[in-house]
Amino acid sequence: MVVGVRDGQPAGEHDHSTHSHEATDAGGGTQSGSMQASAGGHVMTASVEAPEGTSVGLEIEPDAVSGFNITVTTPGFTFTPGAVNSEHVPGQGHAHLYVDGAKITRLYGPSYHLTGLAPGTHEVRVSLSTNSHADYVRGAGLVDATRTVTVPAPDGGAHMHAGEGTAVEAPDGMSVQVY
Repeated sequence: MVVGVRDGQPAGEHDHSTHSHEATDAGGGTQSGSMQASAGGHVMTASVEAPEGTSVGLEIEPDAVSGFNITVTTPGFTFTPGAVNSEHVPGQGHAHLYVDGAKITRLYGPSYHLTGLAPGTHEVRVSLSTNSHADYVRGAGLVDATRTVTVPAPDGGAHMHAGEGTAVEAPDGMSVQVY
C-alpha cells in the first residue's frame, strides 16, 4: 500500500501534530510495505508485520431490536485506546471497521453495535492497526476478517418497536381516552 500525498501533506485521516512516523519503529517490529515521503521529509509507515500469533476473528449477529452486534476476537493483539497516535508497540493498537469498502469507524475494543444499513447484502470487514496507524500485515496481506450480512427489506406489515419514532396504525376498535 502506498500512502498518497495531497497538497504537500500525506493523505490520511489522523492528525500528525501529536506524533511522528519514522522510517524505523521504536517498538522493535519489522516494517514492511511501501513508504511515501512528503514535502519536508515526513515519512509515513504503510504497514507493519504482525507479531507471530496475531490474528482477528469477526462474529456478527442480528440485534433483537435493531442493527447488528459485532464481536471482534484478537489473539496476539491488545486494544490500547489510550495509546492511539503514539509510537508503535508490537501487538497493540486499534481496529478499523469497514462496510462495503468504506471506513465506518475506529474500534477501541472488541464490541460494536452497527446500525443504519440499507436493505440488501453488505460486506463488513475489520482490520488491525498499530497505535501509530500503520496496518498490521502478514506477508503481503492485511490482518483482517470479512463477513457478509443481509438486511431484510421492510415487510410493510410489521409493527414497530416502541421508541422507534414512527407512527403505527391502531387496530380497529382501539380508542384513546383523555382524563
